[in-house]
Amino acid sequence: MESARLLAVVLSFLYGLVHRTFWLLGLARRDAIVKDAELLVLRHQVAVLRRQVGRARFTWSARALIALVAGLVPRPGNSPTHRRRATKGRRHRLQGKRHHCARSARASLSTTA
Repeated sequence: MESARLLAVVLSFLYGLVHRTFWLLGLARRDAIVKDAELLVLRHQVAVLRRQVGRARFTWSARALIALVAGLVPRPGNSPTHRRRATKGRRHRLQGKRHHCARSARASLSTTA
């Protein structure tokens, strides 16, 4: 019984994987205008569904596919050259404070000497 369930999960995963692969191949051949129109329709459908349904329930195969695709998408924070504006501002403020403190310490030393 357990092996039958495992087989069903594996077959479901493989079916989903093959189905998405062929769907992506078909999508790559379409015209840009058709893609834009389809994206607009899909975004509208997602917006309508979000208003109707609370939380989505994913199957194991869908979770595995999402994890696989999410690992391929580059995140902007992973780049060593990428810095957020707040980080740059904080760094400059700290450098200014340190520079100001060192200058005021030198000024107090030169006036007392």
